[in-house]
Amino acid sequence: MTSTLCFHNIGSRVLTMGDLPKDQVYRMKLKGMSICFSMLKAALCGGYVNFGVFCLYGDNALDDALNTFVKMLLSIPQNDLLDYPKLSQTYYFLLEALAQDHMNFISSLEPQVFLYILSSISEGLTALDTMVCTGCCATLDHIVTYIFRRLSKVTKKRPNQTPDSENILRILEVQPDIFRQVIMQELTYHLRSYNINLVELCYFITIRKQGESICSK
Repeated sequence: MTSTLCFHNIGSRVLTMGDLPKDQVYRMKLKGMSICFSMLKAALCGGYVNFGVFCLYGDNALDDALNTFVKMLLSIPQNDLLDYPKLSQTYYFLLEALAQDHMNFISSLEPQVFLYILSSISEGLTALDTMVCTGCCATLDHIVTYIFRRLSKVTKKRPNQTPDSENILRILEVQPDIFRQVIMQELTYHLRSYNINLVELCYFITIRKQGESICSK
């Protein structure tokens, strides 16, 4: 709990900084944000506290910390997330932790915030840092798994109806192509990792299907 409070307090102070010269942005602002991201990730993954009981006692420390993270993220130009390696790693590692254990929070974000996060994942898949790319793949896997499970429940219980609290499902309805684009990027990353060309893969799949069709005759 102490670390989430520290994150909220320190993050709030960092957010009060105004515009800075380009050569001072990292030293005066982004470096502090990177440390805050690392601090919050350690608090969420360390197993120090059962965050599930916070709402039972009316404790808003976790919500305040997560909302501060969102404000900090939106104050960072997306290009800077990849331009500074240490910031990249702490951000994407934290995002993976949030997607793994706090998808309820991510799914309730405003559409522009979620689209910013999704866009950052898309950019992260093109990063030179393998750890960043791998983290983006894991984050995307958590998000898609969550959406699939939610859609399955909605279809069974209330067909053709989306819960008001599920902003993420409404985004999916309005912009279904955005997930396809990101997933295709993830597939391309995995194929590139194994030195497989996507066109060649499609060609071999087509040839195999034709062969199976001929054999069945």
